[in-house]
Amino acid sequence: MLIREQLRIGIYIDGANIFYACKEANQNLDFIKLSRFVIKRFGQQDNLYPKIAFKRYYTALPGPFDISFGQRGFLDMLDIHGYEIITRELKEIYQEDGTTRKKGDMDATIGFDLSEYSDQCDIVVLVAGDGDYKLPLLKLLRKGKKILIISSELSISKEMRELAQEYENFDFILFEEYSQLWMVER
Repeated sequence: MLIREQLRIGIYIDGANIFYACKEANQNLDFIKLSRFVIKRFGQQDNLYPKIAFKRYYTALPGPFDISFGQRGFLDMLDIHGYEIITRELKEIYQEDGTTRKKGDMDATIGFDLSEYSDQCDIVVLVAGDGDYKLPLLKLLRKGKKILIISSELSISKEMRELAQEYENFDFILFEEYSQLWMVER
């Protein structure tokens, strides 16, 4: 029996960051095809065959009974296609002017998980452009992990662009071979 060595890939998706990047690009990301894109991107390297070790989608949600039908359907689709969904409840932040705004910052959770699960993958794919991930990614680089950032030209921070060993621009993907990564325009 032939045993093939595997190149383990971990995918971390910042749901809010990607939602706004897609909104800005007037497109929807096809999360089903994202895995195929990543596998094809890394292909066979030095007799190692790429394998998705895990896919994590991070999002903040209103209370459990306030999730819309569309949100529930989207999360169910991710679950059916093997994504682990990590959620946090949205919090109301009271402003000085008396108004409130909702916030569900997942950056700390994603940063923690980048470090916590680093031994389970050889390649880290971060689908986000937020500079808040700089320190956890630096730690992964010191551990010898390969890092791919997938983000929009409009939403990637300068720190992330400089830090990424590999960077895939949504705007580039839109017009290249991987345009099937995107679903219909809004």
